[in-house]
Amino acid sequence: MADQSIASAAGVMATASEGDRSGRARIVILFLCVGLGLVVLLSLTSGASDASAVSVISDWLLGAAPGNEALNARDRLIVYDIRLPRVILGVLIGAALAVSGAVMQGLFRNPLADPGLIGVSAG
Repeated sequence: MADQSIASAAGVMATASEGDRSGRARIVILFLCVGLGLVVLLSLTSGASDASAVSVISDWLLGAAPGNEALNARDRLIVYDIRLPRVILGVLIGAALAVSGAVMQGLFRNPLADPGLIGVSAG
């Protein structure tokens, strides 16, 4: 009888610690997503054009609304036609590389798996 109560108490404790880890993981993922958003905004606004973060955000939110002069035509061309596709492609390629690395580590059951494991090396 005492063994059952200890086992059930241990089960409750294990469940509570897993819940704490899940909550902590959500907070970490939230901070990483916010960080990614800030880096994307920084990469959209840094460069030779005069586009600031505030003007890019207001132009994105207002769109083609009448009287929207947040970005001039040159800056709008630079941000939306040159920088935005590069940033989106960079994020997608980074995500694809992360998934491929995780799949390789899971497939070989080796947390230190690298491309050299399957014969791919630099060059």
